[in-house]
Amino acid sequence: MATSNAGSARTRVFIMIKPLALEYPGLVAEIEKSIRKTGTVLRPELRRVDRNLCRAHYVSDTPQAPRASAKHLPALVNYLEGRTVLSLVLEQNGATPFAAGRDFCDFIRSEIIGPSEPMKCEKKHIRYHARSLHYRVPVAVPESDRISDYQPFAKDNLIHCSDSLKSAEREIALWYPSFG
Repeated sequence: MATSNAGSARTRVFIMIKPLALEYPGLVAEIEKSIRKTGTVLRPELRRVDRNLCRAHYVSDTPQAPRASAKHLPALVNYLEGRTVLSLVLEQNGATPFAAGRDFCDFIRSEIIGPSEPMKCEKKHIRYHARSLHYRVPVAVPESDRISDYQPFAKDNLIHCSDSLKSAEREIALWYPSFG
């Protein structure tokens, strides 16, 4: 359950390390080291992504990713389907330093992971590493899945993190139905 940053409450976010990162064991170790500084890794699991799970995961109904700007999602779903990812839940530790008015998801995304476009990342961000890799992957998307302004590539920017506490609750329940 995702909770606020009040008192001793612990916040949990969902993280998925994507296929491109998994091709580089040293990079995965660096990613794990970065995220372990901010929290406790729970339930790490290598899994092959099912199309239905992927589609349910990438429902873009949050203010941070409105449906109108999600033209890359069909390509991303088709790219991830059948591929292996490392999913995990990251629980905030009591020492995670962030300013009032920010939540754990915002802190992880802005300070650790970085913008979804690797070329906009700073060296401190995990997604910065994608700049030197071929992170734009050509993907064929069936006509039935396409939406306006179809983009024939998926962006494997190495890692996904919940974009809000509400999304974290939904994503954790989706990927870990029996998680308490």
